[in-house]
Amino acid sequence: MHTGRLRLFPYRIWFGVGVLISLALMATSCVLLTVLAYNTLAQRPANEQVLTPVVPGVNLPSNHLPYYLGALLLCGIFHEFGHAVAAAREDIRVQAAGIFVLGVYPGAFVDLNSADLALVSPARRLRVFCAGVWHNTVLALGAILLLIRPAWLLAPLGYSNASGAVVTWLAAGSVLSGQQGLYRAT
Repeated sequence: MHTGRLRLFPYRIWFGVGVLISLALMATSCVLLTVLAYNTLAQRPANEQVLTPVVPGVNLPSNHLPYYLGALLLCGIFHEFGHAVAAAREDIRVQAAGIFVLGVYPGAFVDLNSADLALVSPARRLRVFCAGVWHNTVLALGAILLLIRPAWLLAPLGYSNASGAVVTWLAAGSVLSGQQGLYRAT
């Protein structure tokens, strides 16, 4: 994994921040899961829940399943890439990496050399272990940025925002033909 050996990027800072963020997220997720368990056992209505588990066919339409599984695969690959880059940066050999499908669940894996991992300091080991969560956090922040700022990011591709509805096609003789305010897209 040559990406982790490039010295052009401040990996020590990158993965150090990843450890801090991962530990904060771990504490937050413990609190959220405890609240979810309590609300579930107290049989609170679904609209009062802090988290809602995604159950395909129940609260996720079945026709969205390919997108959901694709997103899971992308997140898994990005997560394991984080571990692999951190391991390479800490001089831990990556023995194998790949993707798999277990039933319908897609996933990814990275096999690190156990002897190399045992020889590094706990701080270096922690950077490798937290790298996956950190990379998923960065991926989620990037997705949120794409969600809230598509006009700014996609403007070079011709995307425009707040320009109203655009009619791209009208049937011949439609009652809408010639209506004021309707313009044909060019």
